[in-house]
Amino acid sequence: MAIKKDYYKILGVSKTATEEEIKRVYRKLALKYHPDKHPNNPLSDLAEEKFKEISEAYEVLSDPYKRRQYDYSQGYSNTYNTYQKYDYSQNESKAHQESYSSENNNKYKQSDSQRKSSTSTTQEKKNNTALWWTLGIIGIMVFPALRGIAFVLAAIYLLNKVLEKGIENKQKILGSMRLVLGFIFIAWLVWLVFHSAYYSKSIEVQHNGIANEQQNNFSNVDHYKDLLQKGYDSSAKGYYDLAIIYYNQAIEINTNNDAAYLLRGFTYKRKGNDYQAILDYNKAIEINPNNGVAYYSRGNAYNDKNNYDQAISDFIKAIEINPKYTDAYAGLSYAYLNTGRYDQAIIECDKAIELNPNNGGVYYNRGAAYFYNKDYNKSWDDMHKAESLGYKVDSEFIEKLKKASGREK
Repeated sequence: MAIKKDYYKILGVSKTATEEEIKRVYRKLALKYHPDKHPNNPLSDLAEEKFKEISEAYEVLSDPYKRRQYDYSQGYSNTYNTYQKYDYSQNESKAHQESYSSENNNKYKQSDSQRKSSTSTTQEKKNNTALWWTLGIIGIMVFPALRGIAFVLAAIYLLNKVLEKGIENKQKILGSMRLVLGFIFIAWLVWLVFHSAYYSKSIEVQHNGIANEQQNNFSNVDHYKDLLQKGYDSSAKGYYDLAIIYYNQAIEINTNNDAAYLLRGFTYKRKGNDYQAILDYNKAIEINPNNGVAYYSRGNAYNDKNNYDQAISDFIKAIEINPKYTDAYAGLSYAYLNTGRYDQAIIECDKAIELNPNNGGVYYNRGAAYFYNKDYNKSWDDMHKAESLGYKVDSEFIEKLKKASGREK
């Protein structure tokens, strides 16, 4: 295997250095070796060469995606977590991260909009409920009163009829009637007071229940986001089992949000469990069929399992959702390359290079496709381009290419 420059050694940093450490060291070295600092100096050419060398190293190590490719090409492992805030997968590119971040941010914006809509709808229900309860109480007060008045009028009418016929003990009868009517009136008042108090309490309890439910909903949303963040932080540190526990708790809170399933799928993929990762990607796609990142991630998992036909289907779907998804074209070209469809692989590589001309892996894929199509000159050019962009090219493949093309590297 070809050995390329050790960018960590050039900058004088460890393989686990953070982006801030790399940036700080680079600025110091750039200031030291900048050609403008050595005018009329016989060693200015050496300083300029050193400056180019450290600039080349910084360009690779300051870019998480290029750094991942470089570490992988050099055989490094577990040296540096290329995650950024909500950069959900070590195996995904910047375009992947931006796509997912955009979709994930849109998801939370939709949740905020839904909460506002829910709050407005609940307020309308509260107003309507209060209105109906008020009308009900008025009805309870009015109709019993009407019935009581009707009863009193009927009793007076009957009493007068009796008295007209000369019934004895008129005063005694009138006294008894007043007593009965007074008792009925007092009983009605007591019933009315307790009845009104009961319904007033019911309305208060109902309104408090609605308020508590809203508060719980808002609290659950915040807790859900917090669990996702804790899962991401744990995964970034390599604590995959702990990250999965956090994502499981988030899914228990909200089973209809694709974010937790997608993040848990990334974690299973890093852990080497492609089968479980694919199941989570399936669930994320089921919840949100327009999640291009989920299709792309599942396509990568299928590529790793040599299921290239399914991978091709997923990459095509991801490109339909986002026509500027550079990594989806790169993954598609790799699947075509491994199924012997070299012309189609070259076409997809051309599209990926048009979107991102600095992806060394795509030049390598296209160079391999040209090689198998026996277009050795173009293959040679692409392999050199891939190496110039920091991609580690297989030395055995280079030997085959040199022999087939009849030229020296």
